[in-house]
Amino acid sequence: MVECVLGHPLIRVHTTDGNTKSPWDWADEVTHRVVSISPSVSPELRMQAEAFQNDVRRVVAHNIEAALCEERIFLANQAEIFGLSEFATMILARKIAGEKNFHLT
Repeated sequence: MVECVLGHPLIRVHTTDGNTKSPWDWADEVTHRVVSISPSVSPELRMQAEAFQNDVRRVVAHNIEAALCEERIFLANQAEIFGLSEFATMILARKIAGEKNFHLT
């Protein structure tokens, strides 16, 4: 297992066998830190809280995916600038769910 601290003591990346977390895995982790639901809450409030938790998860995952897409495009553009066209193509070929268009500038 590899552990990497990313600039904040509460954010740690754990990988095993070269696998990493998906944006949805990160969204789950973030959502549970931001929105917690008491075990003693009434069923009506629990339903509302769970719906809100799901909305937060979708927003977080969407923004993580967008950030990864932006980073991938930035890296591909930098590779292209340094004459590494094949590497730029490889970077862009590793798409994330939901990404549709890539353009090298």
